[in-house]
Amino acid sequence: MEKIITHTPTRMPKNGDVVIHVTDMSLHTKDFAPTLSAGKKIVRALDKKEATRVYVQSTGDLQKDKVTIQDKIENDPELIALVRETNAKGGKVFLSFPKGGAPAKLGNDAEQFINSKNGKRKLRGLAKEISEE
Repeated sequence: MEKIITHTPTRMPKNGDVVIHVTDMSLHTKDFAPTLSAGKKIVRALDKKEATRVYVQSTGDLQKDKVTIQDKIENDPELIALVRETNAKGGKVFLSFPKGGAPAKLGNDAEQFINSKNGKRKLRGLAKEISEE
């Protein structure tokens, strides 16, 4: 099976290239169903020229999550097909991250929970645990 190899770009994108921009990562309290095919969703968004979101189940370990996301990208058949098709036309596919990495922020549901009565109770409990250590 073919695999996408991610590496530092050797040149800047030009006309005919595809650039996939990763803008941010949102942390949620709700369990969203993981996106089955990130590639299919990304290719559909590229065709429509609009943004999309891809959901990955978090393990709570950022290093493992990074490996999981990279694995989803490198082994996705739809993205492999996009790379092959773009290369056949003489272009390249670039995966763009903000300088310093994609910022992680709270999703709307996480913000609502933290501002709720139960969320404030949890925060007080965590602050108490930290102060006892």
